[in-house]
Amino acid sequence: MAKITVEIPTYDPESEVEYDYERPHALTLREEDGLRVFMGDPSDANSPDVIIERAVGLWRVFIHADRTDPLCVIEIREDRASVEDYRGRVLLERTLG
Repeated sequence: MAKITVEIPTYDPESEVEYDYERPHALTLREEDGLRVFMGDPSDANSPDVIIERAVGLWRVFIHADRTDPLCVIEIREDRASVEDYRGRVLLERTLG
């Protein structure tokens, strides 16, 4: 499966220059059932990640603090977007269009 690793600058709103290129962090994109984005070392089980998947009529983004259950799921449909916690409870919902 395809894998791309890039380094991104650290965002620091307290700094004179908002993006600090002296403190980059690795961001790895890996093709799985969707697209998995690792914020840090993919071999570190504590690295946060997000998984982006396409489903019929919608996009889903699963947000993980580590490799356990997702903290929340963001669903984007043609007519609405929602944020749900890991139990499936809707935390935020907005009608689109």
